[in-house]
Amino acid sequence: MKKSILSLLICVSLSSIAQTDVNLNLIHEFDGSPFAYGQYYVDAAGNNIEFNRVQYYLSNIAVESSVSSQVTVPDDTQIIRANIINYPLGSVNATNITGVNFNVGVPNALNHADITLQPTGHPLSYQSPSMHWGWASGYRFLVIEGKVDDNGDGTPNKLFQFHVVGDQFFTAVGVTSAGVVNGADLDINITVNVADWIKNMNMINAGINHGSQAINGQVMDNTNPETVFEGNVATEIITESKSVNQLIVDYEYSYAPTLFYSIGGATNASILITDLNGRIISNEVALPAAGNYFINKELSKGLYVVRIIGDNDHIETTKMFIK
Repeated sequence: MKKSILSLLICVSLSSIAQTDVNLNLIHEFDGSPFAYGQYYVDAAGNNIEFNRVQYYLSNIAVESSVSSQVTVPDDTQIIRANIINYPLGSVNATNITGVNFNVGVPNALNHADITLQPTGHPLSYQSPSMHWGWASGYRFLVIEGKVDDNGDGTPNKLFQFHVVGDQFFTAVGVTSAGVVNGADLDINITVNVADWIKNMNMINAGINHGSQAINGQVMDNTNPETVFEGNVATEIITESKSVNQLIVDYEYSYAPTLFYSIGGATNASILITDLNGRIISNEVALPAAGNYFINKELSKGLYVVRIIGDNDHIETTKMFIK
């Protein structure tokens, strides 16, 4: 009996040791440019466009391991907002992650379940703005909203909206992306190209589309052939010591803060500074992987998000408060 109990304790102990906290980092862009609300981009017809809302559901999230089968993560349903990068998935019994599988949308059973039964704060509970159309129609799988310049003056002014609703749009995605060891955590870094969802579209003709219209089907159909989601295709786990990654803001002179940074294992880095609404304040690319960066512009009072992104897909993030 004692031997059996001892064996059980050893198994539990080994299982606990193998548990790893996994984070999904979704780095949104528009054809290679950092994505931000209010930023001007160009559609397939050459019209200036801007976005004010991009949200979608990922569900049935599971990680792939090189030595074991697919492992479902505890937090396998997430509501994604394009101005937020990090999504903790919970702890899994796998450290050699080579990819991630998920669906864009909500599974049929949950799509038509009673939303009032979901606990406050759950991705499938009430959201503001709303992501739910009622039990019959279900959730909005994908929402893209913005404006397009339809008179040639360069300023986007005409609304376009895609609210994709319907079980038929539930879309499976598989992404190869090597896990990046980040201290005690494991990061999965994926680039999300919003431009691919509206590939080859003249947004002047897009209009307002709520439901299961054909154009909404076209948007969702673009998810896979246009590779909206792309990962790090390295074939082995990238291990980096957190101690060689740093991001420090020097506030000695509040009117001219300086960033001191380093990204271990990277060759080059970029610096992205946004306000809390996701609007790009500064975007510098092709910088050294370590150094200091003087913010050469006067910033208004308020809170900003600073990200250092290495060309090895590692990200360091901090907040900067200008008094």
